[in-house]
Amino acid sequence: MGSALGTIERIWRYPIKSTGGEVLDEAAVDARGLVGDRLYAVRDAEGKFGSGKNTRRFRRMPGLLRLRSRYPGGATTRLPELLDPDGEPVPDPTAYMRRYLNRGDVEVAREEAVSHFDQLPVSLLTTATLDWVRAAVPGVPVDERRFRPNLLVRTPPGTPAFVEDEWFGSTARVGDTLRLRFERSSERCAMTNEAQQDLPPPRGSCAPSRRHTTCGWTHWPRSRNRDAYGSGTPSNCSEPRPMSSASAVVGLRHQPSRHLVIGLRCLVCRPLPCPVRPPPYAA
Repeated sequence: MGSALGTIERIWRYPIKSTGGEVLDEAAVDARGLVGDRLYAVRDAEGKFGSGKNTRRFRRMPGLLRLRSRYPGGATTRLPELLDPDGEPVPDPTAYMRRYLNRGDVEVAREEAVSHFDQLPVSLLTTATLDWVRAAVPGVPVDERRFRPNLLVRTPPGTPAFVEDEWFGSTARVGDTLRLRFERSSERCAMTNEAQQDLPPPRGSCAPSRRHTTCGWTHWPRSRNRDAYGSGTPSNCSEPRPMSSASAVVGLRHQPSRHLVIGLRCLVCRPLPCPVRPPPYAA
């Protein structure tokens, strides 16, 4: 058995991509990630999704982070609620979004063939690194919500900042049944400097802390999920794995990495397909 990496302090889910999310006491996790996370997005007539940047898949749509989304009663089988900048639910998310963005070609749409995720589907941020960023940019309101993690992990006292560098290529157990593999670091987009409902734009810039770490399968997305050994076999995981706040995060393998990137780490993880097979390196 490996050593404890920390304890889950908060779980975040973002039903509509690029909007503010909801805090959960517990969540189910399947091969796609947290069930219901970024399952919907604001999609335009060209099929691009509302985001903080312009890319092949995404379209910059300023103002989305001033809105929030949630599943009524936690039911991910229902259309999520969209909350306006005052925190009030709107009756018709698509109609409201067209007025709010002044664009008649957008709709709140469910994920289809093209993934809504920027990279890999589960992100993790540690308190050790977040605290370092707060100290590094005094006067800038540094809040976990600026980095949009799924999991905030409280690390033990004395844990150094950027400890995530040592987790690349390792597998962690969350609770009794969930396994996550830490893959890589990735760039946090311009969303870190966007205003949110109760977070004003930072005075200055969070640019030094816009780097984060990702974990999961290297190849994503594909129609066939890759398992922990890269075999490319289809995942037949039909039973989501439970996860709750205060779950311990335990490393099953400790493989230090020479990779060093300056800036904030928000680990992005890929859940291993289930049923989970014990990895050959597990004690």
